[in-house]
Amino acid sequence: METKHSCVVSAAFEPIGSPSTADKLVRLNEIMLYKTVSVEERREGHFIPLSRDWWYEQFGMAYRAVQEIAIKSGMLEANVNTRGTKRYCTDGSKAPVAGRSYCASYRLSAAFRDGHHKLIELSRKPRAKPVDANLSPVGKHLAGLLSHLSIDPAAATNTWDAIAASFFRRGLHRPKECQFGRFHSALTGVSSSVRNTLQVRYSDVNKNTHMNSRTRSTTENRKSFSPLLPSSPCFGSFVGIDVSNCQPLCLAIECLKQLTNQDVLHWLSRAQAGMIYEEIQDWLSLGHIGPRRFKVDHGWAETDPAKWTREQVKKQFMVATFGNDPTAPVWIAIEHLWPTVAKIMASIKKVRYENLAWTCQRIESSIMIQDAAVEIMRSHPQIVFGTVHDCIYLPEHYQDVAVSAITNAFQRHGVTPTVNITKNNPGCLLRQ
Repeated sequence: METKHSCVVSAAFEPIGSPSTADKLVRLNEIMLYKTVSVEERREGHFIPLSRDWWYEQFGMAYRAVQEIAIKSGMLEANVNTRGTKRYCTDGSKAPVAGRSYCASYRLSAAFRDGHHKLIELSRKPRAKPVDANLSPVGKHLAGLLSHLSIDPAAATNTWDAIAASFFRRGLHRPKECQFGRFHSALTGVSSSVRNTLQVRYSDVNKNTHMNSRTRSTTENRKSFSPLLPSSPCFGSFVGIDVSNCQPLCLAIECLKQLTNQDVLHWLSRAQAGMIYEEIQDWLSLGHIGPRRFKVDHGWAETDPAKWTREQVKKQFMVATFGNDPTAPVWIAIEHLWPTVAKIMASIKKVRYENLAWTCQRIESSIMIQDAAVEIMRSHPQIVFGTVHDCIYLPEHYQDVAVSAITNAFQRHGVTPTVNITKNNPGCLLRQ
């Protein structure tokens, strides 16, 4: 008798059609739910580009029938214009290429995108697929580590967080690397409150099964880990080691390649101290820019920049520097405080404004993944850890290992970061 396999689906989903068709719709709903959870804008209704090759890879020759049934049943919505013709787009992480055709895009309909979920059984065992087939050696190693991390879904603060935690708990890590070198997984989509409950699965590591059936790839990875006892420091409380002002630091590294003057050096000193956002906040608090409507959390609201908190300034920093609005308060503040830095940023954005974000992401991933994470793997192969962009999560006993690896990686680029250490228990923040 075959073992049943359950999937995480929208609460509104009900299987229809033959067992084979129903299973395909279940898998489609689970995949779309995962893609929706992973990007905040998609929860609000942004469409997801899905290529013909992707559909064929997932569902074979039957993909058109699956599409049609999913749309007719009300589960899926295609991005169409007023004439009913499909609109085409590129993935937001990829630059359009002249003469290239782009993907049609889809989204779960509102009833299936309300943040509630349930488990549903497949009638047949799904075909096994190597999720790490396109990963680099470093990506494969990080994917293998995910299988030996556990989180507490009870820490979820909302229904979307609960879905992301459910995916992770069930081993649906879906690791991938974007073209900018960033490593993405289900851990990326989980909120910090849930990530702060990370622990090593003792049963997995003690059996020396570091690479399970989803992530097993190389003999070298399987040999990296030996059986451990519950008293091992690998099973202690986890800490998050993250870089303060990581994006401003990446900008500083890029600016130093082009010009070194008082402006750039002042930006560098404030970024190294982790104080760029505070400097901008202080300038805005003087009332240089009055209250007006701004885009906040995917909506528009009247707000006064003079009263913005550090977190609000940080969010608006990303909007201003990586967006294309010269009237954004944070952008105006940068032009006044660091005119040379603003000019360098504007020159990078001149051809395509997204170039600045892509440049910073490449620098960040090069430092955090290809340098810091690799150093930890090589120097301490017994450590089970996870990465989320500019943060590394690992057992507290090894926090100095991560701090050293991250600091060394940045120093090789001529900067020294401020590193924050966040313990599992909320509110405990240490600054190195």
